Amino acid sequence: MLAPTQSQRGLSLHRYPLLALLALAACGSGEGEPEEDPVGRSEEGLVGGTTTTLRPEVGQFFNGRGGVCTTTLIHERYALAAGHCLDFPDYQNLEVLSGTRVQIAGTNYAVDRVYSFAFSRYEYTQSGNRTTDVILVRLSTAVPSTAATPARIATRMPTSGERVTAFGFGCTNRSPQSGGGSKQYFEFNFGSASQALCPGDSGGPVFIGNRNAGGELWGINSDYSGSGSFASWNDIFGDATGFKVQIEAIIRQWEGDDTEPGFDRPGGDYRSLWIYSNNVNDCRRECHMDARCRAYTYRQPSATSTYGYCWLKDRVAPMRPLSGFTSGTVGAIKRDLTFSGGYRVFTPTPATAEACAQSCSQEAACQSWRFSGTVCWFSSGHETLTSATGNFAGHRQPATEANVDRWGADYRAFSTSSAATCQATCANEARCAAFTHYNSTCYLKNTEGVPTSLSGATSGVRRGLETNTDRAGSDYRNFAPSSPDPEHCQAACASESACKAFTYVAPSATGSARCFLKNQVPNAYSTASMRSGYRFSFGSFTSWIDDVPNTDRWGSDFRSLWSTSWSNCKASCQGDSACRAWTWIPPRAGVASWCALKNAVPGLRSTQNMVSGIKGLEFLR
Repeated sequence: MLAPTQSQRGLSLHRYPLLALLALAACGSGEGEPEEDPVGRSEEGLVGGTTTTLRPEVGQFFNGRGGVCTTTLIHERYALAAGHCLDFPDYQNLEVLSGTRVQIAGTNYAVDRVYSFAFSRYEYTQSGNRTTDVILVRLSTAVPSTAATPARIATRMPTSGERVTAFGFGCTNRSPQSGGGSKQYFEFNFGSASQALCPGDSGGPVFIGNRNAGGELWGINSDYSGSGSFASWNDIFGDATGFKVQIEAIIRQWEGDDTEPGFDRPGGDYRSLWIYSNNVNDCRRECHMDARCRAYTYRQPSATSTYGYCWLKDRVAPMRPLSGFTSGTVGAIKRDLTFSGGYRVFTPTPATAEACAQSCSQEAACQSWRFSGTVCWFSSGHETLTSATGNFAGHRQPATEANVDRWGADYRAFSTSSAATCQATCANEARCAAFTHYNSTCYLKNTEGVPTSLSGATSGVRRGLETNTDRAGSDYRNFAPSSPDPEHCQAACASESACKAFTYVAPSATGSARCFLKNQVPNAYSTASMRSGYRFSFGSFTSWIDDVPNTDRWGSDFRSLWSTSWSNCKASCQGDSACRAWTWIPPRAGVASWCALKNAVPGLRSTQNMVSGIKGLEFLR
């Protein structure tokens, strides 16, 4: 095979990123190009960067083969780097060689375990502008809080033009490669091309904000793309934010418990108490015994406090690294627990705890429920639970998201004092995918937006229709719907037994709206102005679920379980009344496949090899 020219390696890297870059790896480098695997060497900061002692949690990763990268502490025992820092042979076997270590604030910490989110060096997310080139490494011992405070992984991507800062230990000149060996920073605006990365910077962090802002980590220094002189090639970053939930889940699994040592879950507190036993399990027990509790955080005793302290939370807030704290979550349906009394008793159909919980969510007075195995009881209060083998209990889960903003993607706004009016308006507009009601204003959105905390806001997501999505192929008939509304297309599919999926194409200057009915469920592709969906039956209930390959819905996890397939993960969500969305993560080296169930509908992110979906329709006409 002929070696690709530099012009062939330019724009095509983003149009066909995986194939083009794999060809590059197989063919070798040309004159003026970086080394085949630019894992920096210790004798080699950022091109145009400034030497600094800021962010002591940013250190170096030594791979045991002589290669040196930059790394970031995200937990007292865990750090992030780039997958290619392991060297090419290690992507699949993830071998931890003798001498593999992380250096933080001048102290070395041995690495005892590694997890890679990339199957190969040159693997991009579907967006085509960020890579999966991210690894999680576990340290044999914890880094003391006096040495460094772990960085937080961001829950959002920066906005266009927002200031961001990269850190690294790599060379300071690309051509010829020279300088480096000390930590440097480089500030630039997100969305603008930068040419700062140099061998040795790989694996380093990119934070939101300027160098002094103490911002959260969203990117990992990964690669380059361009043509001509290497000095002008643009930087490429790994998607740390996109892997946030998986990183946290792997930490929980590796710690061998459902607790989350070294993490806080700030927000959602409704009750707090002293733990005189100084045992995190007593905090966890309090959460299990309280129907309202979805998560907890325990603070261990310190020099200023004789006893432990426990916060109970009515929602699952994002995890934040914090030494001396331990957090955890519990499911919405709690086994072997019950409460006394209730204002109504009946036999649910079917006779399951899930059906009991679902009925509670549809009755305004119901705040807690219990299921004896045959009958269901409702209570109007937030009940404290007691042990009762064979019983189930839980707390009502709201249909909308309180104190949550679905940031961005607004296409219109209007004044109304009622969140219900805002919700109903979205339900009646074909373009609307989500809404937020805040300060007597309704914001309608053409995508799901990014869920962020906002006191006083109420949001919701229109489920069952895949926004800006095409399911190409398997058409058995198409027609112009009676009105330009994707729900007419959906209704037509629901009425025909042959129909398994549909795609609605919005009207344009060159043609009217069109509905395509399909006898199979093709893969989903991101395509502007289209809506898709497919039919899924669960007992007597028929819903439209958007199961999208190579996507993650990160955040809002309330329960995780081992799952051999994405279809089993979906079925688990359908069978849990608290579940509103799910993500299935395939097996990787040392970790079995698992399923994350979610009590909200986080935004969709492109992530290789995962499958995500949402359950049911949140609101109807």
